[in-house]
Amino acid sequence: MLERLKIQKYGPGGHYTHHYDWQGAGKADRVSSFMVYVDANCTGGGTEFPRLGRPEDRRWCRYIECGEEEEEKGHEGVIFKPVRGNAVFWENLRADGSGYLETWHAGLPVETGTKVGLNIWSWYRF
Repeated sequence: MLERLKIQKYGPGGHYTHHYDWQGAGKADRVSSFMVYVDANCTGGGTEFPRLGRPEDRRWCRYIECGEEEEEKGHEGVIFKPVRGNAVFWENLRADGSGYLETWHAGLPVETGTKVGLNIWSWYRF
């Protein structure tokens, strides 16, 4: 089952704090998340997953922040760049219904411009 689609528009300073998309309630929960960058005429505003390991393959740099600046800051985890038309998909729950701790994420503050994101969540009733 899909949850009603939700679209958000963020201007300078707009962000969403760290959170999980799952609740762990045990009766119904978000199984997966699909976040689409509908528009991303901005600086900043990436989607951060601080508990994910950053891939070593530099080809990922097209989609994630992986420059020297990130390393100098001691930043761990992954920040997906907001690029119009790109999307990020992740599973929230294991087969036993427990949540993946690695899915802790946030929409980082937009520095300049505008970011528009579309969220699509799938649900499962246990």
